[in-house]
Amino acid sequence: MYVSFDDGNNWQSLQLNLPNTPVHDIQIQQRENDLVIATHGRSFWILDDITTLYQLTDVVAKNAFHLYQPRTTYRTRGGYNEDPNAQEGTNAPDGVMVRYYLKEKPAKEIVLKFETAAGDSIIHFYSHKNINGEPGEISKDFYESKTKKYGSLSIDAGINMFAWDMHYPAAKGDTGVTFEGSFAGPYAVPGNYRVRMFCGDSLIGVQPFTIVADPRNPFTTADLQQQFDLAMQLHHKLNEVGRATKQIAFIRTQLNTYLTDTEDSVEVRAARILAKPIIDSLTKIEEALYNPKIRANQDDLRFPMRLEEKLGGLNAAISSADAKPTASMQASFTSLKSRIDRLLSKLKAFIAIDISKFNELAKSKQSKEYKLLPK
Repeated sequence: MYVSFDDGNNWQSLQLNLPNTPVHDIQIQQRENDLVIATHGRSFWILDDITTLYQLTDVVAKNAFHLYQPRTTYRTRGGYNEDPNAQEGTNAPDGVMVRYYLKEKPAKEIVLKFETAAGDSIIHFYSHKNINGEPGEISKDFYESKTKKYGSLSIDAGINMFAWDMHYPAAKGDTGVTFEGSFAGPYAVPGNYRVRMFCGDSLIGVQPFTIVADPRNPFTTADLQQQFDLAMQLHHKLNEVGRATKQIAFIRTQLNTYLTDTEDSVEVRAARILAKPIIDSLTKIEEALYNPKIRANQDDLRFPMRLEEKLGGLNAAISSADAKPTASMQASFTSLKSRIDRLLSKLKAFIAIDISKFNELAKSKQSKEYKLLPK
């Protein structure tokens, strides 16, 4: 298999992983820009998305960096196996396939920023960080896996590809949600978007792209917008709960550290008396928000699910299909949100009054200031 960029004057190999075999027919599926060939005795072969070949010019080939425009992407849910040892054909990755060219491996970090057409930020991906924006972990395996974890950009010399799964960032919270529920971010609604590529702080390029609905799906874009709106509200509430439980754990640790590290005295004994009801009240709020006993799969069969676990379960249900949310989903979220908001308001008032009082007591009884409130 060969390709020419100058009307046949010169040809370059496009063999890739195609075995040496007679090719009896070749077609370009124009809607998807897929190259389809029929071989003699080696079945059909498909080279997914040759959009890059159409965009390749002499100017592009001479650049140190280039961001190619992604093809139109269908919002579909399919399977994708990236096992390098697989002995069967591999489907194209699900999601928006973004290809970018690097003349050589860059010293600075490569970043892809996905945004709405209006420029509102959706999600960022990095070459040196994981999907949470934290420094990537060095593999401890003797033989490092060839399969990269989702969210990490490859920076090999040549053309690289990253497939965005069309989800907004996942919510952050406690592990109990992940066993029967989900922290997954909302699914992008069909429409126009753009991706920007950076090398360090330098903008390399901007390319628009379009996500379209699965034509087999009877639900309209307006229906999917309702699904997105509810999922985004739920996403924000999960993050609020996660921040609250993290705040409670921080305060409790600070209280215990103060009582442990401070020299015993009449004043400290008074502080200990004041601290116990504070810890008890915080723990009561915490255990109403989530169940800390749910730490492994099926623990929710042994211990009751709390508000965060229920919210995660609802999130999984809402995102389980490309469909308009049901009335019961709307009602469930309204009920959970109301109960969570009451607890968060109680926590806020508790911190403003009781924790502030303890801070003042701790400050007055020792020379150094000892703040219990998280930064």
